Amino acid sequence: MDQMEPVKQIDLLVIISYSIVANPNITLPSSYQVLKDGAITLHFDFDNSSANATVTLAVVMSQPPFGWIGIGFGNTVMTNTDMFIAQLTNGQISIDDYYSTKQGRPSLDKNLPGGKSDWEFVDYNLNESMWVVKVKRLVNTGDSYDHVLNQNENLPLCVAWGNKTLSNHKSNYLQLNINFTLGAGGKGAQTISPKDVHTWLLLASWGILVDIGLIAARYMKGSKSYLIVHSIFAGGAVAATLGAVIQMFVFSNQFFLNL
Repeated sequence: MDQMEPVKQIDLLVIISYSIVANPNITLPSSYQVLKDGAITLHFDFDNSSANATVTLAVVMSQPPFGWIGIGFGNTVMTNTDMFIAQLTNGQISIDDYYSTKQGRPSLDKNLPGGKSDWEFVDYNLNESMWVVKVKRLVNTGDSYDHVLNQNENLPLCVAWGNKTLSNHKSNYLQLNINFTLGAGGKGAQTISPKDVHTWLLLASWGILVDIGLIAARYMKGSKSYLIVHSIFAGGAVAATLGAVIQMFVFSNQFFLNL
């Protein structure tokens, strides 16, 4: 094992050497989807000219400061998800292939049994207002930790980013579906997360239904419909609260998204 360490260090140096010179004339793939208005756009192209079809991606970030960005393919959550992560450290770019088995920091594919790093660095650009990272890999790498990136009109993605070193993304997180086909343009569609559903259920129960039930109890006493109205809205509040609690436990692995 001691004899293997120098080899690993050399590999790391090779990855970093790609980031020495930025290319202001970088060519972006023709198809694209806006992931976040004014901040993140994903460009892509496919080369099907041979049996080993490839896909080229270029991630464009235009909201500094820049630190890192991660994209998960084929899933809108981090659980059992293939990921690509690019990092910017002291003006140098590093990229690698990751796989996330849970909510938390993902693992390098090459550190998992039978896994390998399949993304190839192509080019990059960096200035005060923009960071572009261009990479390429096989559509189907044969790696069990990689999602097969076939053209898909509804490809689920999860996206996270930060302005420092790889760490908890906090609120910098997106769940969306994109049109991942040649010639695509426009904006990806954000999905409704379990957190959003939980929030709306609690808002409906304690912000609306309970209030109406209390108003009925205060101002409708003496009417024949008082108990009916009060019971309906109070019961609705209980049901919505119970639904929010059950939903939180069922989707518990999606409530705390830590990268």
